[in-house]
Amino acid sequence: INAMHESIHKKLIEMLTHTMKRVREDRNCQLPCVAILELLLPEEHRQQQQSETVEPNGLVVTANPFTINLSLAFLTLGVNRSSPSACSDLLPGLLTFLACLLLEGLPQKEGSFYSDNCVGISHILDASRKMRFDQTCHLILRCLEYISCNPLEKAAIRRAADSSSS
Repeated sequence: INAMHESIHKKLIEMLTHTMKRVREDRNCQLPCVAILELLLPEEHRQQQQSETVEPNGLVVTANPFTINLSLAFLTLGVNRSSPSACSDLLPGLLTFLACLLLEGLPQKEGSFYSDNCVGISHILDASRKMRFDQTCHLILRCLEYISCNPLEKAAIRRAADSSSS
């Protein structure tokens, strides 16, 4: 079974590498960012989101590291091709995932969202968790940038920069 698992894993990596290469080259290729983000969110969050009463209890990263890293890589590609409205749809989920990363490894009291510690530092101590945390923060900032992007504002900033340099 281990040899079979290794060959399947190797083929999967090969397929995903090919897919990533093709997606990177095609700037018009839109990625389903919301569906990709849902792979990262806890099942409880998805169920509560449908009922529109989201409780912060049970925010635990349930996806395996392989899924998390691939999802973040595809989200990084996809967000750059998303519209401002698509980015605004991603923000709540990205913030929830960030909360999951911050609370990862903290002991949870029964019936309580917060433990004695406010947030964890495991994302700083572990290199892979730090990378996930940094990528998630980057995605949040990128979404905020796209949402707040105003062409008139950009033109005004360019004109002000041009006039100050003259």
